[in-house]
Amino acid sequence: MSDSQNVPKERVRIFNRAGLPVAEFQTQVERSWVIGDEGRARFYYANRNSDIVNENVLQFGNWLLVQNSLLPAWVGVIDPPRRWQSHEVEVSAYTPQKVFEWRRGPIEEIHNQTPGALFTILINKINSAETTILRPGNIYQGVSIQETLNPTLLSRDLQRIYERSGEEYTFRPVVDSNGRLTVYCDWLQTLGESTQAILQSGEGGNLEDSRRIWVEDDPIVNDVLAYGDGETWASKPLATAGDVASQQKYGLRQSSEEYSGVTNVSTLETNAIQKIAETKEPIRTGKVNAINIGDTFKYIGLGNRLTLRFEKVGFTGTAKYDTRVRIIGMQYKPEDKNKIELVIEELL
Repeated sequence: MSDSQNVPKERVRIFNRAGLPVAEFQTQVERSWVIGDEGRARFYYANRNSDIVNENVLQFGNWLLVQNSLLPAWVGVIDPPRRWQSHEVEVSAYTPQKVFEWRRGPIEEIHNQTPGALFTILINKINSAETTILRPGNIYQGVSIQETLNPTLLSRDLQRIYERSGEEYTFRPVVDSNGRLTVYCDWLQTLGESTQAILQSGEGGNLEDSRRIWVEDDPIVNDVLAYGDGETWASKPLATAGDVASQQKYGLRQSSEEYSGVTNVSTLETNAIQKIAETKEPIRTGKVNAINIGDTFKYIGLGNRLTLRFEKVGFTGTAKYDTRVRIIGMQYKPEDKNKIELVIEELL
């Protein structure tokens, strides 16, 4: 297959706050996707083209949709900064977590709901203050937890629920037959799918050579005390969790974790178990550049699991390194054509 056949085609559109189309044009949009965090986009456009460079099209709050023939779609809202140069303007956009930053919560509202139901509550509160194009989508119903919503930014609530639950979310853009954009907010037990794809270095592989493949980082914790609200330590609800295998391997490593707004012991138990699952082993992450050789891009998506092969990394002696990894972040620059940067995490 020729290089030109491997280069994906892109469609760039702008929609207003009601989801109605206002412009479609050609430009190169650099963009990123991150599990559980805000992705960003940036593009430049010539100032002299007033059909696009005007307040109706590039207004803060408008929506940017970039669809790609091989890679996942990117959707987000235009927001500052906007930088003007002598011949062009730089426009920034952010994935829909940004909208959660524009809303504050209620005064001490206690909920005992599944994380997915809490996610739906946040979306409904966003739209009750002022209607947006965000709508609840596919919502996984897991185990109920206790959360207290306060008049702080809903983005803080979203991040807290995501971290405590161990579940994940994504934003799915849909343009209907009338050309109107809706962004469905999906809450999932786990984002992505398991694939048979292989990322492989060396001759004939689909990875660029990298000087730094893996980084083992973050503190190891294998014994957690989780505590909630109470006036004194004697009155605070408590729960503990530990991992014996980690303790035997690395020694006992304890921590205490506060979960404000929680008085339910079962929620604290869930939070402690989730914390241990994340910290019992050092997290091994890395960045690689995947090349669209064959149908590599077909398997690229947030959360997707793939096989990674290198000549030698880690404590493998002379043997090749072969492991399963998960895509936890991506960045695509259209000028790179058939190359995408992946942030990957080794699966334990």
